[in-house]
Amino acid sequence: KLKMFKKLKTIIDKILTKQQKKEILQFIEIKKRWKNKIDPNIQKQAKIIDFKNREVTIKTKNSAWRNELSFLKEEIKKKSLPLTTRLIKL
Repeated sequence: KLKMFKKLKTIIDKILTKQQKKEILQFIEIKKRWKNKIDPNIQKQAKIIDFKNREVTIKTKNSAWRNELSFLKEEIKKKSLPLTTRLIKL
C-alpha cells in the first residue's frame, strides 16, 4: 500500500503545478475552518464550493440566504478564511 501511495504522489506531483497544490491545501484548510467556526445553521444553508485565485465561492440554498450571507461576508471572512483570501463570491 505504501508503494502505491508513493506512485500516486509521483503522478500528482507531475500533473499539478506548485501553485495548484498550494490552492488545494488552502481549499482544504478553508473547508475545515468553515466546519469548525461557522454557525451550524449557516452551514445547513450554504457551503463552500470553490477556491481559486484567492477567491472563495459559496453556494446558498436560496436567494434569501444569499442575501443574508452578503451582510455576514466580513464576519465569515474573519472567522473562516485565511488572511490572503481577498474575495467571497456568493
